[in-house]
Amino acid sequence: KWKKRMLEEARWGADWIMKMTDKSGYVWCHVEPHNLQPEEFIKTWSAGTDTDNIAGTPDDRKITKDAWGPEEGVQAANMGALAKLAYLIRDEDKEYSKKCIEKAKLIMNYLKNKDFYYAEKYYLGKGNSHYSLFHAGLLLGDIYLYKLEKNEGYLEDARKRIDFIIDNCQTKRGESLNSSIERVPVSGRNFDSYFDLVCFYEFYKGFPDDPYIQKIRQSYQNFMENQVMKRIAQSPYGQAQLVDSDLFHYITVNTSQRNFAKPEGTATVTQGKNSYWLSLATVCFYADEILSTTKYSDIAINQIDWVLGENPFGLSTVAEVGYGFPRMFTMWY
Repeated sequence: KWKKRMLEEARWGADWIMKMTDKSGYVWCHVEPHNLQPEEFIKTWSAGTDTDNIAGTPDDRKITKDAWGPEEGVQAANMGALAKLAYLIRDEDKEYSKKCIEKAKLIMNYLKNKDFYYAEKYYLGKGNSHYSLFHAGLLLGDIYLYKLEKNEGYLEDARKRIDFIIDNCQTKRGESLNSSIERVPVSGRNFDSYFDLVCFYEFYKGFPDDPYIQKIRQSYQNFMENQVMKRIAQSPYGQAQLVDSDLFHYITVNTSQRNFAKPEGTATVTQGKNSYWLSLATVCFYADEILSTTKYSDIAINQIDWVLGENPFGLSTVAEVGYGFPRMFTMWY
């Protein structure tokens, strides 16, 4: 019953993405924060910092192109989203669907002309996003462009994206290399591997008889057993999302990301970021379906309950839900 409303929201987002896509296929996705000190970046978005709307004057926003590695990953995710929306509304609004397809192809062509797209290994730390988010976005685009046009080239490329993510962006323990600014071995303990698994699920639903489904099952099995279940066993609260203690300084100091307090005597710190908890919940539900089990749904519900306030602090981390909720705030990155 929510489909119509959801599609209205999706179109609102797609309108913005398409407005931000220039004729080369580049998606303008950052007001430049990366070369600013935190206090300068906060000023960029604070009240009382309106510009005079005249280009070339001192109060201009700093907007750059090809500024930072993760941009291409965001662009690839945007492209995949446009392709999926085009598929979902193909019957009820052919013109809008066609517009989404054209923009998706434009962005995809831009990304595929990047040198690192053809590379066989990472450009870690060199400003190029040769990592799982980038390839998962391309995978999502491949899936839905194939569904729309039945071009076998998209399906062949989708399999290549799956291979690259599994062989190069996931460790043997199920973690994902998710950002070009990560470093081994620190990135070997990264738990942020959701978007690639969500796109694997899209492939699983779209092509249930494809031989690559077995690879996807193995990837999910690896992630659930070696990451989710082991981290739940380590958690004093039964939550799966934990960050190793040697990353505590980086997360809290370098990114000013808020964390719940570390329990005494544990080697971990729970990370208070709703997108992680809820994305993990999604993956847990998908894992039950892909692996034909029922043991992960309760874990998913625990993650959702935590966000809504079922946690040792009695605190909902959704603004204006429950009591004692946090005020809205801007993160620096």
